[in-house]
Amino acid sequence: MSTPAQIRARTASIVAQVANGRSLDDALGATRELSRSERGLLRALCYDTLRWYVQLDACLNRMLAAPKRPLQPDVHALALVGLCQLLHTDIAQHAVVAETVSATRELGQPRAAGLINAVLRRAQRERRELEEFANSNRWLGTAHPQWLADAYACDW
Repeated sequence: MSTPAQIRARTASIVAQVANGRSLDDALGATRELSRSERGLLRALCYDTLRWYVQLDACLNRMLAAPKRPLQPDVHALALVGLCQLLHTDIAQHAVVAETVSATRELGQPRAAGLINAVLRRAQRERRELEEFANSNRWLGTAHPQWLADAYACDW
C-alpha cells in the first residue's frame, strides 16, 4: 500500500515525464501494482495537472520570487501537482500541503520541501488573486496555449 505522499511523488514523476515527451498511457502503464483507489487518485491527479498545465505553470512562475534558475523537473512537476490540488480539486487544503511537502522526500529532493511549502501556502493565501490572474486572459482561463486561443478567437 502506498502513502498519499508516495502517490503525489509518483504523479509528479509521471507529469515530468509527459512534459518531456513521454506518452501518458505509457507512463501510467507502470502503475498496475497499485490498489484500485491508489490508481484512481494517481490518474485523477495526472489528468488534472496535465489538463491545467499551462495555467498552473503560469501561476507557479508568478509565485516564484526569483525564477533565476529552473527547478528540477520532478520538483517543478510536484509544485504543479500541489497547485492543481489546491485550485482544481476538493481535497482538503491542509492535506494537500502536508502530503505534497512530504512527497519531496519520496522524490529524493528533501531540500525542496521549503520551496514547495512556501509556494503552496502562498497559493492558499492568494487563491483569489491567482484565480483572477488565471482568468484574466483567454488562454490561461482555458489552459490552452496562447497561439491556440488566439487562433480560436480569430476564426470564431
